[in-house]
Amino acid sequence: MDRRVPKTEIRKIIADICGNQVNITNISFIGGYANSNYLVKTDAENDGFVIKLVEPLEFKSWLRFEKSSLSGEAYCYKLLREHGIPTLEVIKYSPPGEIINQEYLVTKYIPYIPFTSMLPNEDCGEKCYEVYGYYVKKMHQIQVEKFGWKREDNWGEYSSWYDFVCAYTKELLNKTREYSLYDEHFYCCVNEIIRQNKEAFDKVVTAHMVHWDLGFGNVLVNKNEKELSFEAIIDMGRCIFGDPLWDLVDLSYKPAAFWKGYGCSSKDTVDGIMRLKIYSIIDGIFDAYISLVRFDNKERYVRENERIISSINAILTDMGLKP
Repeated sequence: MDRRVPKTEIRKIIADICGNQVNITNISFIGGYANSNYLVKTDAENDGFVIKLVEPLEFKSWLRFEKSSLSGEAYCYKLLREHGIPTLEVIKYSPPGEIINQEYLVTKYIPYIPFTSMLPNEDCGEKCYEVYGYYVKKMHQIQVEKFGWKREDNWGEYSSWYDFVCAYTKELLNKTREYSLYDEHFYCCVNEIIRQNKEAFDKVVTAHMVHWDLGFGNVLVNKNEKELSFEAIIDMGRCIFGDPLWDLVDLSYKPAAFWKGYGCSSKDTVDGIMRLKIYSIIDGIFDAYISLVRFDNKERYVRENERIISSINAILTDMGLKP
């Protein structure tokens, strides 16, 4: 969706950072899902700035964590840099009303090539995947006191991981109820699976950084002649603090070279396997929900639902319950 804001607003942001005399040479709208993103070239910064703005419209289908994520994103970039993990350099985070009406985040632009252009079985690609795994592990070792999200108003923080999982799942299921996506039996099954596995969730006693959207699109690399370099982990707007296993649900992004850099995890323990299964169900519900409600993609919605229901039935059977 093209949700461009007036260039006068972009100029106000740049003037606040660089001064009124700065020469803006180009402003490019570069898309965005829940936010609008702009690449701004000036004579003050060689590579340019990226400005990410929260939309003034709060779409009915959004969950609360999606509506105001930039303060948490700025916080997470700071933590990553403090721990030596390549990421974006934050120039400024601004709450709504400070410079313009919208909340925004300004970072330095990093030149890059798509991670998907690398083949994991090529020497340069394999090395980059290994470095990728190494930095994801370092990210997962970052700890904070509370579970959940980081926002300026401390919204979304919980004293236990189980409490966070329950609260997030409740909001997500309530959103799907607004659009009548499932029947009550489905909701009861999901809630019962989570309730009966409280002990497995309670094994997560420390809140670790979890990207929560760790696809290749959020990893930047670059190429200098024949050498590939790992540049940054980006797009931390969904970042939560809790169980690192949630980043390891989708193994399609993680070839053997990734695990060489990442090392061991608890994904193969009994409790870890169960948590991974439940995270996969919750992710599937979210994907099915946005596929139908936001993108009108009925084919993907049906495909995700078939996978979700099959997983739910398998877990219920293993637990000795009737699907």
